[in-house]
Amino acid sequence: MGLTEARDKNQDATKVLLSRLIILDLTDASSLEAGRILALLEEKGNLIGFRDALIAAIAITHKVPLTTRDVEHFQGSGPGATGITLVECQ
Repeated sequence: MGLTEARDKNQDATKVLLSRLIILDLTDASSLEAGRILALLEEKGNLIGFRDALIAAIAITHKVPLTTRDVEHFQGSGPGATGITLVECQ
């Protein structure tokens, strides 16, 4: 298989994968929620990264559980703190 054929095959596989996914938007509400999460956790001395706060906020504002292998990154934004539902995937 040549380079062009391999690239085309990868692009086709990517299109199939993307057609199966639901992409959640980063909205103004999500951005505000991320700021709220960061402020709340900072008050408690439990800091998480800005990107993690945005990911958590997107899940919260879209009312979906967050499925991740990196549960520890989101522990500080757990149900008691922000209302997020975490699901650990294997």
